[in-house]
Amino acid sequence: MAVALVWLYQGRGPFGVTVSDGLLGAALCAAPWLPGWRWRRVGAGDVKYAACIGLLLGWLPGLRVMLYAGVILGIMAGLAWLRSSGGSRLPMGLALSAGLLIELSGVGRYVLPQA
Repeated sequence: MAVALVWLYQGRGPFGVTVSDGLLGAALCAAPWLPGWRWRRVGAGDVKYAACIGLLLGWLPGLRVMLYAGVILGIMAGLAWLRSSGGSRLPMGLALSAGLLIELSGVGRYVLPQA
């Protein structure tokens, strides 16, 4: 809470993101995971983590992180499906963290064009 108040006072976030871009990023990054939370396939902590990523990075880098996380989750789901016949829960936080590392390390610039 204190960090958010300082951010609002300064007008820019830790990665140079404006308040409006951060809020838009939080909404856009949390939105794809909300149906999964509603249907009890995704935990609320994962949705909040995605919103925090969008808040800190802004809307465009945040959406790239969500894209990377979605691809990683798809691979994880495919591997889980091959290994078991029942419905298993996947650690989405791991995929979000991996997507965040891809974006922050700069590896993603070889995959998607930067704005």
